Amino acid sequence: MEQTKKLKLSLVCISAIFFFMVLFYGLIISGLSDRFASSDGAYLWLGLTLLLGTISFSGSVFFLSEIRKDSDQWYWGMPFLITLLTIILTSFSLLFYVTPPSIDPVEPVGFIHIISLILLAPVSIPFFFSFQECSDTRYLSGVLAGFISIFAFVDLYFIIKDVFLEPVTSSNALTAGFIFFLIGASMVGFCFVLIAIKFHRNNGTPTSDQNEKGSVN
Repeated sequence: MEQTKKLKLSLVCISAIFFFMVLFYGLIISGLSDRFASSDGAYLWLGLTLLLGTISFSGSVFFLSEIRKDSDQWYWGMPFLITLLTIILTSFSLLFYVTPPSIDPVEPVGFIHIISLILLAPVSIPFFFSFQECSDTRYLSGVLAGFISIFAFVDLYFIIKDVFLEPVTSSNALTAGFIFFLIGASMVGFCFVLIAIKFHRNNGTPTSDQNEKGSVN
């Protein structure tokens, strides 16, 4: 039971990065930062991605290190882990080594930073299948993450198009990014929270969802 609680908490921690845009706009509305393009907005954005990315990374490391004892597919969570590490490193670099801090996709580090954030939804799909518990919830979460990834790839297309063809962020990229980060990413985050709520491990035995299926059969 103690291990189950720790794994539940790690899943909640993993969800943190998916809510960075909600917190970003919430803090802007509260008056902490009034413009995304301003230095204050960049500080806020990068500070949130660094903090929440670190929380999610720590939760992912613990979760994967624990489930690898019972799951042969634990390594499916590695792309998600690598993406989080990239977000942390680029956030740190842009925050402390760029003056003034900025998130410009035309610049190499800024480009990698934005792309890593966009890839959060696609790399969540294999992560959902890296463990055995909560099979039904994981499946639905994977399907939802796949649907949301469509918006991610649309945004990715516009950003790559703007960077390599027109070095100016277009309204299409901003619109697609807004939809993905504010709505889509938050929904993927809620999937992790839902799995955390339903997650149960009892000495490595199947979950309650799987036990119910077994009893029916």
